[in-house]
Amino acid sequence: MINLQTTLKMKTSLWFAFLLLSTFKSFCQLEMGQSKDKAVVFFKVLEQNNPRWFFNEKFGKNGLNEIEVKKYNAMYYDLKLRTDAVLHFIFEEGIYSYRTTEFPHLSAEFVKGKFDESYGSSKIGDYYFVENYRYFNHIRSEGNHAVVYFRKTAVEQLPTAVTKELDKRKAEMENNQKQQEKAAIDFHYINQYHDIEEFQAGYTQKAFPEIVKAYLKVQKEYFKKDGLFSDLKALYKVKLSQREGSWAYTGSTEKIHSNTEDFQLRHFSDLRFEFQLPKFTTEYHGRERALSIEVNLLFDLQLDRGEIELKKKKGEIKFTSDHQLSEERIEYIESHLASYEKGNYRIGYQFGTISGMDANFIIVNEL
Repeated sequence: MINLQTTLKMKTSLWFAFLLLSTFKSFCQLEMGQSKDKAVVFFKVLEQNNPRWFFNEKFGKNGLNEIEVKKYNAMYYDLKLRTDAVLHFIFEEGIYSYRTTEFPHLSAEFVKGKFDESYGSSKIGDYYFVENYRYFNHIRSEGNHAVVYFRKTAVEQLPTAVTKELDKRKAEMENNQKQQEKAAIDFHYINQYHDIEEFQAGYTQKAFPEIVKAYLKVQKEYFKKDGLFSDLKALYKVKLSQREGSWAYTGSTEKIHSNTEDFQLRHFSDLRFEFQLPKFTTEYHGRERALSIEVNLLFDLQLDRGEIELKKKKGEIKFTSDHQLSEERIEYIESHLASYEKGNYRIGYQFGTISGMDANFIIVNEL
């Protein structure tokens, strides 16, 4: 039983086969150079599905040398022409060699006019080339009617003047193709993100302290609103992405590991207010074009965080809640409270490092 996919493939193949006999181009279903055995199978299927076409096999002393197909009131879509036609598929030494199409009721001049309309841009001399000059159609007058010879391009079959122009056009086509490929590469280059190290080696390491400093400033502002979290031991990949030199870049993170699922490294997009990325340009279509860059960082967070309460009176500080802070961290808090008036305070603190850099700060709230 034939399934739906097989049926669709058969219909598609038959549609292209129909086009093969209704245009003056080549289709992969019947390539020149194909064996006669494969060609016969192709035509048997075609015959079964086109009962109004008449097929005839002709044999010589070496076996099959031609398959003739007669079509009446047939439509040639590329020529915008409906007419009778007789197609001859010629086999030489057991392979499909070339094709001729007879138009019994049309003159060669009339058919040339139709070809000029459809294929004039690829015409060289009396030859109409198709498919990037891989094949050509040549129109002759035989028996007072038009016959179109369709062959694979071979320079030995063409006049010298035609081959010279053909070589010139092929060279131009190859040059255009290279330019198009280069344009595509340039377009891709312009529109993709580039690691900043591509343009400024060592930038990431040099700028990292300033980036961490900017991040801590942003982080502290959000901690004032959201409150502090518990201790954090985590490793994150951080990517800062700047689109075409815009001052407003974005930040994205990827967690490698963390001691808590409650925390997500964020707010990197706000770094643009504290730290600016450099701008890089290149010439594109005659003008300077800013490139899109990205900075790839690794944030190793080893942070002790929490809250304590204390009382400041006559220049002395007394902790009113339990804590396990070291003398060094107590001294850090006391030094930052030196300018504060007497009173009761809740202190949010963060001590530790980000990738080996000092990440200490406190947030002071009066009770």
